[in-house]
Amino acid sequence: MTLVRLGRTGRFAVSEVMKLRRRIILTLLQATIAVVCTNDGSLTTAADEPATTPARQLPFPVAALEFSADGRWLAAAAGSQKTGGGIIVWRTADWTPHIVEREDQGCCDVSFSPDGSRLAYASSGPQAGLIDHASGKVIRRFEAETSRLHAIAFSPDGSTLISGGNDRQIKFWNVESGALEKAYDGHSDEVWDADLSPDGALVLSCSRDHTARLWDGTADAFNHVFRPSEYAVRRGGFSNDGKLFWIATFESKVRVYETATGNLRARIESDGSDAALSHDDKLLATCGHSGTAHVYAVAFGPAGEAERTHIADLIRQLDDDDYEIRTSASANLVAIGLVAEPQLREALDSESAEVRIQARKTRLEILSPGPTVRLDGHAGDVRTVSFSPDNRLLATGSEGGSIKVWEVRTWKNVRDLANPIEALGR
Repeated sequence: MTLVRLGRTGRFAVSEVMKLRRRIILTLLQATIAVVCTNDGSLTTAADEPATTPARQLPFPVAALEFSADGRWLAAAAGSQKTGGGIIVWRTADWTPHIVEREDQGCCDVSFSPDGSRLAYASSGPQAGLIDHASGKVIRRFEAETSRLHAIAFSPDGSTLISGGNDRQIKFWNVESGALEKAYDGHSDEVWDADLSPDGALVLSCSRDHTARLWDGTADAFNHVFRPSEYAVRRGGFSNDGKLFWIATFESKVRVYETATGNLRARIESDGSDAALSHDDKLLATCGHSGTAHVYAVAFGPAGEAERTHIADLIRQLDDDDYEIRTSASANLVAIGLVAEPQLREALDSESAEVRIQARKTRLEILSPGPTVRLDGHAGDVRTVSFSPDNRLLATGSEGGSIKVWEVRTWKNVRDLANPIEALGR
């Protein structure tokens, strides 16, 4: 289509213009005007259009969610360096906002102290902040001396904060004084996440260098390095009893390991790069694209004596001469799920070649269970998930700024929380 301006009448000669009314935006002499295509084939300026198009307001992406230890509060870290953002805390009894703290550079992580009296957050810039929960006031700021933070977490006794950022270090801060106590070096790229085991003895760090590291907090040295793939490790955390830990990568996989041995316990084919274990360690929620989160049944055990005996009998049947018996035994082991994985791992060293083959095949199937629940309805990709301490609720937050609360028993969406854009203002 060719447009030729004719004088100053605001009308244009047009060739091959459809005989339908349309609205077209033309940029002429660096000025944007609105033009209407009329039924007679001419173009006229629309008097009701503004001279300039208003800038689109970007949503505040929800970067992190966390329930307090008593389940009475839910905190969200929202925003980015581009949009700004902040911290919002809701009272779960009636879902009214209790704290709204604006942070010009946005916030990327949030953590409650064990007693719930304080709230720490990491901005998307170089600062972390400490909020008094009762007053909602910022009582201390920590200068991380890095251009960007990614993670913040309280120690189990509430005396220390650990942080991770693009300076490749895990830093330890005294909560009362704000002083930097020590730093761990070892990663070759940005530290995306950092967490402490429930007893405070171990530190888990996740990095853009494609590794996760387990550090001995008492010796200040790392015990194990995990390189699950050629993708950055985005998030990680410990089970409630500390016997397991999980890591999520940018290849959209979540792996669960035994803390003591480093043995792989599950390999979840998720659709995102964050996850959360329920506090009874029976459910794993994962983030996903296109407004979707998924939930997996991941009861790891340990198996009781009777169940161990039953699993051992099924493994022996994997060597049966009858094909149907072998097939049925494998199917029953898969139905038992991840509780059977340790004994199947032991069966990989069986003297029977058939048992080794069938155990390997069955174990691989068990290690990658499919989702049991799909949760839809978010605006944009789901970026963060968090279970309440009583395992009654699951909160999910999205790139588009939406936050949903789900009842775990029924998986009904019981609450849509106020969009952070509205709560924080502009």
